[in-house]
Amino acid sequence: MKRITTCLLPILFLGSVLCSGSYAAESMAEVKELVASVKLSNAKKYLEEHPGAPDALLAVNMVLESLQELRIYDDMLPFLQQRYEIYKGTPDVKAASLVNATASPIYSLLRRARKGDEAEAFKKQALIDFAQFGPQLNAAFAQVEKAYAMPKVGAIMPNVAFSDLLTGQKQSLAAMKGHVVLLEFWVSNCDICTAQRLFVKESLEAFRPKGFQVFGFSQDEKPDVLLAYIQKEEIDWPQAWDIQPEHKWAQKLNLVGVPTNFLIDHTGKIAAVNLRDDALVKKIEELIAAAPSAKPVTGTPLAIGKPE
Repeated sequence: MKRITTCLLPILFLGSVLCSGSYAAESMAEVKELVASVKLSNAKKYLEEHPGAPDALLAVNMVLESLQELRIYDDMLPFLQQRYEIYKGTPDVKAASLVNATASPIYSLLRRARKGDEAEAFKKQALIDFAQFGPQLNAAFAQVEKAYAMPKVGAIMPNVAFSDLLTGQKQSLAAMKGHVVLLEFWVSNCDICTAQRLFVKESLEAFRPKGFQVFGFSQDEKPDVLLAYIQKEEIDWPQAWDIQPEHKWAQKLNLVGVPTNFLIDHTGKIAAVNLRDDALVKKIEELIAAAPSAKPVTGTPLAIGKPE
């Protein structure tokens, strides 16, 4: 405990500064944020300078508490993993500490970061490392999986709205009620996406007059590269640059990777997920035939010229 106490001397000094009035805080919320920031900085420094210290768990807990106070959740993962490793060497670790406060948040953050393989590897290892908590771990992991599950066939797809990268026009799934819509999540350097695009174009040519539309959601990092690619490939259906904060539909729908697609029927229900090639074209034809009436998509295909 002596080391932690020494580590926290700057916090005591900060308290004296605040009480003396030399720091003009606007509110107690600002004071709490400043104290949490100093605690975070000092506890992280202590862990860096004293790896393997017997009181490292106290410092890790202080880091995590400070990050939570500051609402910096994405930075918590490495410290949760460090606490997990400490608990592996703690014979009397409590189920609540390991399951609810450590393993479940780790699994959740990995799923949130769309690191599906890493999340599943952690889940498998946790059930080995802490077999005594197997039922509790399985229940906690199941809750996380439910929260981060992709929409399933038969469910109503949440409304997906975005500004079309090509025209700036607002697009939304809700506005396409009565039509059959394909939501296609892709990235330009994906070979499967490129092959799939041939069938998407074929479907649009055949079924756009009968009420079929495609929304693309590109995961490309650079918009200039993306636009050049769209021009080169003559992609003429609405596109969201999906990494923009106001979009991020791949993340909101809990996708674990691309390519992923959702085929939505005229009622707004998900009719199929990840259909490819001729199976996709056949399913679109079935859904168009099952719609009560043909409703052509308004407007005409965009004129996408070749890049100069």
